[in-house]
Amino acid sequence: MIISKKFAVASSVLIVLYFISDYFFTDTALYLAGGLIGFLSNAIGLNSFFPVWIILLVAFIVLSFKLKNKFVWLATLVIIGILLYLIDACLYEVLPDITSKALRYLHISLSILLKSAALALIYCKSSKE
Repeated sequence: MIISKKFAVASSVLIVLYFISDYFFTDTALYLAGGLIGFLSNAIGLNSFFPVWIILLVAFIVLSFKLKNKFVWLATLVIIGILLYLIDACLYEVLPDITSKALRYLHISLSILLKSAALALIYCKSSKE
């Protein structure tokens, strides 16, 4: 399987950015994104915030493929990058107990790799260049 240079560079940059975010500001972005999504869910009258989070994520991904303006497209990618913290929330559900140091590092590593790969793939596929 050949990985394009564009995907490799985007993945590398995103791994560094997500690592800085997750290591130094542990779960801060997850709490902020989850709180905003939870607020929106309550405003619409839903009891669960996962469906709203998934709908917003899919809507912004579809929007990123349709946009022509480069600035708005980049802003949409930033929003998608924040909404991809859904992966963290899902990993908290899948991994049984992350109180041990090894499982905590596994969780951080998996979330960083999955989020960066997903956003790099969206970036490469929706890029207008």
